[in-house]
Amino acid sequence: DWFRDLLGARLSLGDTFWIGTYGTALIYVPGTVLLVLLARIALPPAAAAALTGLAFALLAVYHAALGRAVWRTALPRPEVGGWRWAGLAIALISAAGFAFYAVRFLAEALG
Repeated sequence: DWFRDLLGARLSLGDTFWIGTYGTALIYVPGTVLLVLLARIALPPAAAAALTGLAFALLAVYHAALGRAVWRTALPRPEVGGWRWAGLAIALISAAGFAFYAVRFLAEALG
């Protein structure tokens, strides 16, 4: 339910940006590192690269959805000033970075 509220832009701007960006990172960063590490140890290189690429693709999709939620939450709050645009930029830059690595690892998997 909380993720539905987060991505549905039903939380405050602070909760949407800070917890959505950095609070969830406390879970997905260690999880992704562990997944990639285990994949690199246990799987052939192409399969490990594919799994890593899919993990980054999921993070890219999440951050794109988070960027949409930040946009919808920030738009009606001009009192926040430029911080609302900084939050949106950070969310979208994160999505682009994860998408870049997803493409890189998926290209590696395909050889």
